[in-house]
Amino acid sequence: MAQLLFTIANGMITTSGGNRTEQFIASDYRAKSWSNEDRDGIIIYPVFGSDEPYSKGTLTFKTYTEVGLDVGGGPYSPASVEAFVEVFNAICGISIGFNTKYPENLFSQVIELDTSVDEQIVPAWIQTGHNAGYVTITTPSTNTGNVHVGESDVNNLSYYLEPDKSITLEISDLSLIWVQSTTPGDVVMVIGVAKT
Repeated sequence: MAQLLFTIANGMITTSGGNRTEQFIASDYRAKSWSNEDRDGIIIYPVFGSDEPYSKGTLTFKTYTEVGLDVGGGPYSPASVEAFVEVFNAICGISIGFNTKYPENLFSQVIELDTSVDEQIVPAWIQTGHNAGYVTITTPSTNTGNVHVGESDVNNLSYYLEPDKSITLEISDLSLIWVQSTTPGDVVMVIGVAKT
């Protein structure tokens, strides 16, 4: 059987060999050793799936010699099943914090709005750093008007939230999100996470 090569780069696993090429999200997979008829095998399994041999979504190898790794420096054939598992899990999987692409800084605030001033909905450190991430904007039921959401040119024609509504946005630069109120004293509640 031809060796199956795992190439790990840019948050993805690509497997090639045996006349097939497949791609997986690297952070969603983990490796473990598997004893099979006195052979040192390997199971590569989804973090939130089954780690049983031959389960759906699982790659099962009777011996570690069936697989190799390419982590940027060329193909690497592990000397043992333990070596494969250690290298594989050091590069992808929950051993490095599951998905390292996730934002790691939480922010939250309540902003009182004035109809004459457009407001950025993120703290100053995000405005300066142009950080990517997710944000949820909520208008409480106590608001009496609509809150418009858009970029720095937000106006009364922009998308709006009625009282007691919310929207979640993902964007490469959270500082681009602005809000504008139709009623003085209305507020928005903001919670999000940013990648620094």
